[in-house]
Amino acid sequence: MQALDSIKNIPSLNDHYRKLLFGFAAGRVNLSPAMIEECTDRRNFTAAELSYEYCTSLNPAAVRKLKKRFPAVHCGNFFTPVQTSLILDAGRNIRNEFIRTSSRMIRELAAVGICCGSLDFSLTNILKDDARLAVVSEILRKLHPVLLETGVKLLLPVRLPLPDPEIIAGISAFLRNQAIANLKLRLEIWPHVLKPDFKPEILAGTLRLETGSVVFCCNADAGNRLVRAHLTPWLRYFALNGFHGPILFAPFSQDNRLAVIESEAFSKLTEEICKNR
Repeated sequence: MQALDSIKNIPSLNDHYRKLLFGFAAGRVNLSPAMIEECTDRRNFTAAELSYEYCTSLNPAAVRKLKKRFPAVHCGNFFTPVQTSLILDAGRNIRNEFIRTSSRMIRELAAVGICCGSLDFSLTNILKDDARLAVVSEILRKLHPVLLETGVKLLLPVRLPLPDPEIIAGISAFLRNQAIANLKLRLEIWPHVLKPDFKPEILAGTLRLETGSVVFCCNADAGNRLVRAHLTPWLRYFALNGFHGPILFAPFSQDNRLAVIESEAFSKLTEEICKNR
């Protein structure tokens, strides 16, 4: 792959890195409210992903403070993947209730000024299941009006690496078929399962064009920690289309016992990346 610094039709990496929005995925790791501020309010963080319950529990003054502190505030999954999976096999009445509930949640987010949330349908697992995929399309089609009304962006999580590179084309085709401008992907990247010589352009193809946020995940209990080599190939990959984030961190540990330590380590890493471009 040609060195990105030598390509003339993209912004310089120095300028790009200065605009990156890094933060902690408190919603993704199901962080308790008592721990959220300590893990998200790090000196080098300019983004935060919070749970729906936390976002909608804040009073107006707290919301204003949050939005002033973080240029990018996202809401995590509205429901667990298990819950959304059950909906795909449920009857029409239950599906319609799910759509009404999701619409209400989207409006509640918009009311507090948060313009992004996620629905996890385990998309990569159902791409070849025509019946389930049709249900997801129906749900998204019926949510489209409220997304237009509120301006909220809806993200569909996709885990990387994918079990089969051909899935990339399937995901892209699915998004094109929906024709919903406010529908994007949340790429959840697990760097510690990638080979040392990994290439983002092979692992993700053109999914960067459909990405609304990126979450770097790791098993902190296993001693996994993000380092510069895990992130910089991806940051260069996303620089091709000027994507600035949010780029979030989700360290998984039992009862989130390592969340505070790992959030501080990620904050220091982001400072290193941005200062030593």
